[in-house]
Amino acid sequence: MPAMHWFFSLGFEIAGHRFTLGQITVAATVLTISILLSRGLRRVLTRRVFAPRLVEEGLQASIGSLLHYVIVTVGLFTALSVAGFDLSTFALVAGALGVGIGFGLQNIVQNFFSGLILLFERPVRVGDVIEIVAVRGVVRRIGLRSTVVETVDGAEVMVPNSRLIAEAVTNWTLGSREVRLVVPVAVAEAAEPALVLEVLAAAAATVETGLEDPRPSAVAVGFAPGALRFEVRLWLADAERVPAARSRLVVAVAEALKVAGIELERGAG
Repeated sequence: MPAMHWFFSLGFEIAGHRFTLGQITVAATVLTISILLSRGLRRVLTRRVFAPRLVEEGLQASIGSLLHYVIVTVGLFTALSVAGFDLSTFALVAGALGVGIGFGLQNIVQNFFSGLILLFERPVRVGDVIEIVAVRGVVRRIGLRSTVVETVDGAEVMVPNSRLIAEAVTNWTLGSREVRLVVPVAVAEAAEPALVLEVLAAAAATVETGLEDPRPSAVAVGFAPGALRFEVRLWLADAERVPAARSRLVVAVAEALKVAGIELERGAG
């Protein structure tokens, strides 16, 4: 015991403050326990609270992230206190550094607070299908600095959180995962409009939408030089089905028009 006491009393001084191996060991233990506690609580919440109550995935991620940051932050400050740091002095230094960081790392700070807004207001949630500028995909993870969006090509794009707050974002699944798919069709003006509508509606009905209502439909929308313009419209149960459904619909329409002897007008705008 004397040997152990001697060992943990060993230390060093920095700026007049003495730090011992015992203090450092206890501080490291406190920080490790806080991290393990955070992971354990998130696991218990997921299995015992969220799963039985069918809490949506996005809300689970928000609560879990907030809980993790709170517990680890408390553990960090507790560890610093145990290690011998004067937290009052540390607060003054941190305040001074905060001003410098605020000017030098404005983008990071902006993304951090934007991430907090996303976690609390939840205009974008994990699992949502969003579109921002040239990026369209499914939100896989929302962090405090960036949000990971998986595109239809399987690529993962890191979008800074500030862009999701400051720019126009199309969220295809915020209120509902249902989405309408519209495919324009132009045929030669000599075609019989009633027949074209019938053929287009029948072709659209062959595409699996996942919904019984509303039914797929076709409408005439106007004229173009030497052509009649139509639209085929159908609602899908999930926005993630759009690329595959669009492909099947285009193929079905092309084949149906060919069988009916109706010529597509490729030059119409």
